[in-house]
Amino acid sequence: MKEHTTFQAGNPQTRIKKSLEKSAPSHRFYSQEHLESDLHGNTDRKINDKLIRTFDDVQLLSEGDLIYSMISGQGALVSKKHAGYLFTQNFVKIEPHKDVSKKYLLYLLNENTKVKKQIELKLQGSMVRKVTISVLKDIVLPVLPNFEKQELIGSLYLNQLRLETLKMKRLNQEHLVMMETLTRITDGV
Repeated sequence: MKEHTTFQAGNPQTRIKKSLEKSAPSHRFYSQEHLESDLHGNTDRKINDKLIRTFDDVQLLSEGDLIYSMISGQGALVSKKHAGYLFTQNFVKIEPHKDVSKKYLLYLLNENTKVKKQIELKLQGSMVRKVTISVLKDIVLPVLPNFEKQELIGSLYLNQLRLETLKMKRLNQEHLVMMETLTRITDGV
């Protein structure tokens, strides 16, 4: 994968010097919950943000960045809502070269069995199951289709995830309505 991308590691959280000064810039930490929210297009979900004030130069995310969790082995495209969030060493920002679509690369990292198997093989025998940048760099990507086809596949993948999220929201709402109805019926008995 190293011939198709560049990698930017997040800030080591323990090295960020916290400031108590009100003039220090305030940053929100990007978490696994934010990643899942971005991946599934569920950014209206309430997440308790962890904040830090620091004068340190820190790595921040931009809308559309491809972010990958070294802990969960899952990636997402950063939403507008999470642009400007600080990312730690538990994440890596992956910037594909111009011949590779971010959406398609995201699909490969999250869903392609050959790519996932390569990652899994590198982690076998390891006590700490954390993906490293070197593991990601060593991934051999399948033959890439043309850019337009990559974009199409990636867009279909993201649309499917969002559709599944909307269906789950609707099912949860229907469940709540049914439970309220049952409660009214049983209270009336």
